[in-house]
Amino acid sequence: MPISKIIEGRLIQEARRNLAYTSLTVAEIAYRIGYKDPAYFTRVFTRTTGITPTEFRNKLENDLEVRRVQTPK
Repeated sequence: MPISKIIEGRLIQEARRNLAYTSLTVAEIAYRIGYKDPAYFTRVFTRTTGITPTEFRNKLENDLEVRRVQTPK
């Protein structure tokens, strides 16, 4: 596996963490992990994960909401 793919994978992993645990915008996350163009970051993220960063965050939020509803009090 080329080193560029390994680095890209690590960057996407960091982006996923930021999407899950911060309220940073997609553009802010892109800049923080080293992308100069948020649109290019979104294309790379989508190619790697199969969904956009926004879809990823929304899915996490929806999954968390479902767990809250299903948890007995």
